[in-house]
Amino acid sequence: PELPGGQAWNFLYLEIIDDAIALADTGIFALILKCVPDGISQIITERLEVPTVSYGAGVSCDGQGLVAGDLLEMFERFAPKFVKKYANLNDHILRTLDRKSVV
Repeated sequence: PELPGGQAWNFLYLEIIDDAIALADTGIFALILKCVPDGISQIITERLEVPTVSYGAGVSCDGQGLVAGDLLEMFERFAPKFVKKYANLNDHILRTLDRKSVV
């Protein structure tokens, strides 16, 4: 797979891959990869016998995880670019609390 960042990042990528393999050697039952480039996730997923789960680490993992707060837009200051929004609970919660004079 093509890796982003060019040669300068190769050492860091190799370290991430080595760490994943070392963790797998300890007997873990799964590995969560968070914010790892898809190419690295693909290499790790191919090399490990345990399932990998992506949280913003591309489509090459065995499974995908998503934080409910991101999906339901509960935080106004940050939303991962890969998340499709289904609701804006942040505004709804704030309006409800304001009506109840809680805020």
